[in-house]
Amino acid sequence: MKSKLQYSCFFLFVFFYAISAGQNQRIDSLLSVLKTVQHDTIKVNTLNRLFYEFEYIDTVRAKEFLIKAQKLAQECGFKKGLAKTYLNFGYLSEDKGDYQEAIKYNFYALKVGEEIKDKKGVADAYNNIATVNAQMCNYPEALKYFTKSLDLRKQLGNKKHVADSYNNMGLVLAHLGNYADALKNYFACLKVQEEIGNQNGISASYLNIAMVYARQNNLTEALKNNFASLEISKKLGYKKGIATSYNNIGLTYLAISEKESDQGARMKKLEEAMENHLACLNIAKEIGDKPLVGNSYNNIGIICFHQGKSSQLESFRENKFKEALNYHMYSLKIMEEISDKSGIASSSINIGDVYILQKQYKKAREYILKAKEILKTV
Repeated sequence: MKSKLQYSCFFLFVFFYAISAGQNQRIDSLLSVLKTVQHDTIKVNTLNRLFYEFEYIDTVRAKEFLIKAQKLAQECGFKKGLAKTYLNFGYLSEDKGDYQEAIKYNFYALKVGEEIKDKKGVADAYNNIATVNAQMCNYPEALKYFTKSLDLRKQLGNKKHVADSYNNMGLVLAHLGNYADALKNYFACLKVQEEIGNQNGISASYLNIAMVYARQNNLTEALKNNFASLEISKKLGYKKGIATSYNNIGLTYLAISEKESDQGARMKKLEEAMENHLACLNIAKEIGDKPLVGNSYNNIGIICFHQGKSSQLESFRENKFKEALNYHMYSLKIMEEISDKSGIASSSINIGDVYILQKQYKKAREYILKAKEILKTV
């Protein structure tokens, strides 16, 4: 059975904003500055700040501010402001999924930053070039530029940015299968996060460390670090973090269950896995996180499937397979609603697996072929 792991990630966070009263005040204040200020460099900086305010709520206006900022920065020779504008064009292109355009603008920013010897700007450009390459799954190139960014950030002494670079390098190394070096970077990130007291960063580091241990099949350490992340998220009241930890704990218990030779011990671990996935599902519904809801249904279906396979009682087996099928159907419906192709394929394969055990081979073939076709487009 296939399950999608919901580990924290450095480039796939999507935020949806509504304009709040406070944001309205900031926008009004910035627009007022733009009308009254005489100094062109301040105007450029203000236009870039307006871009941040509008980036996720009105991309058309956000782009208009950047076009004005670029023109004005070029006219008055304000290269630092121009480099910042190029970086922002890169963010905008990345948000739209136009990765080649994002790479282009980040290299423009890099060139200007190098001309004016702005180490921070250069480090940010390296980081963004790496991030876009990671989005394109070009991990060796991403690692090269994350390394360059980290070196500069160490020189600058900005610990938060240093921690971010360690985290990003860890994720890329994990994708490359270099788990030993991935762990080194995650532990380095954790150390810096602890030094600056960033509790969210500490929690995310524990999740990522747990992910690598799970891939190394060191499930004891994976479980320990997932629980450490859970405790911090609970103290912070960070519901998405709590849900993600429950999800990962559930996946770890599932992996542990597969190693148990005793049926009773195996069923106990599956029950613990189920408890955590249900906890994740409840929070995911509460916060309206549809991808996580769909993923939770999928994982709960997987647990039902394994509970059925692990039982000798025919009636229990059939009931669990029916439950598994229902949960995977729930998951498939949500994944189709949000156009998550990988999620659709995963749910479809799992539905096919259940139908195979139920000896409904025609239906199984239908869903497995559906997954195969979708995976061609991912």
